[in-house]
Amino acid sequence: MLNDYATWFMERMQDCGTSCDAIARSLAASSGQSVETGSKPPMELCGELLCECWAKIMEIGEAYQLERLGF
Repeated sequence: MLNDYATWFMERMQDCGTSCDAIARSLAASSGQSVETGSKPPMELCGELLCECWAKIMEIGEAYQLERLGF
């Protein structure tokens, strides 16, 4: 189950990195926002990704029938 999620996440992020900073910078770049070197990227861009991640976790949980086990 964890491997399913990790595989999906790495494919989704297309090797942009796994740190919060790297992900936010990648999301900023894909949305056309520039982030100056040494400055913090706009973390609010991570909200949509967080929703996608939660939906994927729920999808994987359903595939493994975790609700049947009380989770």
